Amino acid sequence: MVMRDHSNINNEGEKMIKRSFTWADDDSYGMTGWVPDFIPNANVSSDFGLVHDVMEHLGEQRGTFEDEIRALGAMIYTRILGGYFYRGYTFRTQEEMMLLEVTELVNQMAWVRSSKLLKEAPPTKVYNEDLSWLFSEIKAMSRKHFKDEIAEAITLSNYKENILRAIGWLRLGFVQARSRYYHANPYEVEGLFQEIKTAVNKPNFKHGEYGDKLVISINPKQLRFNVKYQEFRGEY
Repeated sequence: MVMRDHSNINNEGEKMIKRSFTWADDDSYGMTGWVPDFIPNANVSSDFGLVHDVMEHLGEQRGTFEDEIRALGAMIYTRILGGYFYRGYTFRTQEEMMLLEVTELVNQMAWVRSSKLLKEAPPTKVYNEDLSWLFSEIKAMSRKHFKDEIAEAITLSNYKENILRAIGWLRLGFVQARSRYYHANPYEVEGLFQEIKTAVNKPNFKHGEYGDKLVISINPKQLRFNVKYQEFRGEY
C-alpha cells in the first residue's frame, strides 16, 4: 500500500532506473534503516547513501569490491564532474579533491582485498576528453602510496596488481554512467543527485517501520524522479 509519494516524472514510458529499499536491522553496524534490496549483504543507507546506491550502482549488483569500485567510477561522472566538491569549502582545486577522494578509496579497497586479487574488469576505452588523464593520475598516486606507506611484504604483489585492476573497474563505472545519463551534462546529473537527496531526507521518507519499502525511480533521459513509501502489511 503506497502511503507517501514524491514525483516529478511525467512520462513513465521511458526506460527507468528503479530501486527498492527495506526498513530493517543492519547487524554489522547495530543500526536500523533503509537497506537496499538489490545489493547482497548491504548495510543501511543514509539519505546520501540512498541516492548513491540508486544513481551510481548501475547494472547487476553482487555486493563485491568490484561493484563498489565500479560505483566510484560512476560517481566521477555523476557528481564530481558536475561540481560536487565546489559545494564545500576547500582551498584545493576540484581536480585535486577528485584525485584525493577516489585514490584514497581505491587504495583502501585494494589493500583490504590484498589477500586476494580483484577480478579483471571488461576492457573499456575512455577517450582523452573523458578524463583518461584522471585514471593515469590515480594510478601514479597509488604507486606513490604503494612505495611510501606499504611495508608488509606478504601482500605487496597483490596490492600492486589490485590497483591496476581497480583502475579498470573505475573506467567501466565511468563509461556506464556516461552511457546511462548521456542525455544530460554532468552538472545536470549532479543537480539531480542533490534533488533526490533533499527529497529522501524529508520526514515522510526518513524513517519507517520494519518491512516498509522505499522505492526510488529515475527517468535518466528527463532527469526526473519518483520516491514512494510502501507500508508493510503483515508480520515481519
